[in-house]
Amino acid sequence: SVLLHTLQQKKFLRYDPRTARYTITTRLFEIGSAALRDTTVETLLRKRMREVAAESMETVHCGMLDGTEVVYIDKMESTHSIRMTSRIGLRMPLYATAMGRAILAEMEDGEIEGLLSGVELRPITQKIIIHPLELRKTIAQIRRDGYATEFEETNPNVCCIGVAIC
Repeated sequence: SVLLHTLQQKKFLRYDPRTARYTITTRLFEIGSAALRDTTVETLLRKRMREVAAESMETVHCGMLDGTEVVYIDKMESTHSIRMTSRIGLRMPLYATAMGRAILAEMEDGEIEGLLSGVELRPITQKIIIHPLELRKTIAQIRRDGYATEFEETNPNVCCIGVAIC
């Protein structure tokens, strides 16, 4: 394809003739990092993340909506010896995480239905909410409370609280 060839020429992709596969290069990471470096937004988010981390003494994540997923774009580690395993760049289904559900709760019901209409709500752990009616009830509760929760739904022994920043 012309697109793959162009991305390879610009050093965004590397082609391995042994496997006949393309892999991304660190150049894509550089561009992605630069896009997130809007100093005003970054400064405000990092300041608030530091405050929340200091108050809670827990790991704090920042994520963005990308289609039907939330993408983790920043992280501040807990000082505890036991921590949640996660990484910047991790993608999770919106319905599965406190962060994703908080984002969903900021949307109109019709927008949520349209966004998730083709998404299979699949279990990640046994405790996850995957029934559409239960998810709607959960989103209504998040709107009332102003925050979302997740109790061992994506990781055993991990509970999360999420809020959306609009």
